[in-house]
Amino acid sequence: MTTPKAIYFFILIIILGTVSCNNQKDHPSENDTFLNQIDSLYDSVEQLKEKKLIDMALSKNNTALQLAKSKNVPEIYQNLLRQRIVLLGRKRPLDSTFHYSDILLNDYTRAKDTANIAYIKYLKGFYFKKDNQIDSAIGNYYQAVQLYKYLNDSLNVAKRSLDLVKILNDKANYQVAEKTAIDGLKYLNKKTANKLYINLKNHLAIISKNKGQYKEALYWYNRALSIAKDSLSVISIKNNMAVVYLKQEHFTKAFNTLSSIVYDTLLRNPKNITLNARVIDNWAFAKSKLGHIDAEKYLLEALELRKQKNVPENLNASYIHLAEHYADKNNRMAFKMAQKAYETAKTYQNVDDQLLALSMIIATSETPRQYALKYHRLSDSLHKAREQANISYAKIIYDTERNRNENALLKSNAQLNALEISKVKTRNIALGLILIIVIGAVIWRYHLIKNKHQREKELATYETERLISKRVHDEVANDVFHTLTSLQNEPKVSPVLEQLENQLDKLYHKTRDISKEYGDIDTGTNFAVGLKDMLASYHSEHANVIIRNIDTIPWRRLNHSKKVAIYRCVQELMVNMKKHSQATLVALMFESDPNLLTVKYSDNGIGLDLSITPRAGGLKNVENRIEAANGTVTFANSSTQGLVIIIEIPF
Repeated sequence: MTTPKAIYFFILIIILGTVSCNNQKDHPSENDTFLNQIDSLYDSVEQLKEKKLIDMALSKNNTALQLAKSKNVPEIYQNLLRQRIVLLGRKRPLDSTFHYSDILLNDYTRAKDTANIAYIKYLKGFYFKKDNQIDSAIGNYYQAVQLYKYLNDSLNVAKRSLDLVKILNDKANYQVAEKTAIDGLKYLNKKTANKLYINLKNHLAIISKNKGQYKEALYWYNRALSIAKDSLSVISIKNNMAVVYLKQEHFTKAFNTLSSIVYDTLLRNPKNITLNARVIDNWAFAKSKLGHIDAEKYLLEALELRKQKNVPENLNASYIHLAEHYADKNNRMAFKMAQKAYETAKTYQNVDDQLLALSMIIATSETPRQYALKYHRLSDSLHKAREQANISYAKIIYDTERNRNENALLKSNAQLNALEISKVKTRNIALGLILIIVIGAVIWRYHLIKNKHQREKELATYETERLISKRVHDEVANDVFHTLTSLQNEPKVSPVLEQLENQLDKLYHKTRDISKEYGDIDTGTNFAVGLKDMLASYHSEHANVIIRNIDTIPWRRLNHSKKVAIYRCVQELMVNMKKHSQATLVALMFESDPNLLTVKYSDNGIGLDLSITPRAGGLKNVENRIEAANGTVTFANSSTQGLVIIIEIPF
């Protein structure tokens, strides 16, 4: 019945966050103190409620209410009122419960908070039923169902439909109860709301049983049994099926069905004492009808279990079974048990149970006339009450639908009035939209030109690198090669000439490397092959290069510029490794998801001083290239040894 604490705190956080923004300059800690006080008081109330110290809990709740009222935070005040309503629901009379429910309902109505209006309607229905104001309970339950339908809240439609079905069934309004249960099932998925689905089917079976349609009842019980997942549900359904067999006087079938569940260890759990007593009572009654000599022992055992919970309806069932058991044996205890059943039924004002008890008293009394007259008067009043109940329910539906139509008409008139106002607003909005579109077009055009210039700049950079590479290869490298060849053909008359030859040889290879580094890149279908070959060229006896998943990447999804950026950046990292890292092991891991390409470089070298920013040289080039490709690059030292660099570029 209480609002879940998680929702309560969520609301508190939102509200106090807003209040904090307005007041934190003047009172930076005031709202924190307020939250802590409310939190502490709320928890104290819940703990006292669990201990059934209701008066103390109400006092604490009142303190919290006054505190929330002083801070003028309506939402917190309303949630504390909900807590108070539940507390007052534990006391008698329930007048205060209805009083605070009406206050809360008016607040939610003013705020047009349909979800909370529906919840308060349900809450009022619950307490009206508890107070035996059945017509009011039915009216509020019905309105709650309609509001949840309006909100498309399927789960709560089904839950509140079940509440309505139970009370309509108790009032013997079987036709409407059946229709309501079937309607509730339409809003449920039997897989996601299994227990609720079973419950509605179970009550359809109970309705059929109460109408004397036992085959129909068994049909619904079997439907419920076919989808039941937990053992307790199975036990409960089988027990209910056995009750139908008892009604049909199929006592052996009832006994066998109940014998299959009566010894289940789940029933020994104290939490399941009510179900345990019900199963034992029905099983013992079947034994009684079959003439088992130990039937009385188990009937009394079930009665003692029920006395522990002291629920009048359940005690009545035991007294009726004991009365019939003794009556079958012409035992005078039958009259005594029938009287107890009658007195118990009067405490919860169930006329059907009173009539059943009176029929047992008439059958076992030595002076049945006075009880027969009572039976006749009660039966007549029951018939009239049920006719009146059906009329009342029809009136409830009529009033609800009329109010809904009136509200719809008022809403329609309000909409017409608002239409004229909205026309002016529409014109202003249209002008605003045009202005936004013009500004948006200008911004879009700016970014389009900017991106075009960026692409042209990237292409120019790539073309410049390619031309420099070609000139280094065609002019510098060739000239060095010819000079080196001429020198090699001359006799080595001096160590200086030999040293010069070696230096020229190194210079030649350097120019070849530079040419290769900045030469053409095949960004077509062979891109992955070229990238892999380039990386493999850095493998040597001093450094082992490991490449993973390069062939799994959908390279065709990257445009030319991004492929060049990846190629040059990875190449820059390998050059940096070769010159500076002193690494003996290098790993490159390529990964992709639908939106992102990730390249993870790692080595076991000397690492990088991350405190030095901005970065210089090759690593700065890497950052610039990746940024131009709308990507990111992250530098980190390994937790053990070496460097980790993660490059991410969107497809």
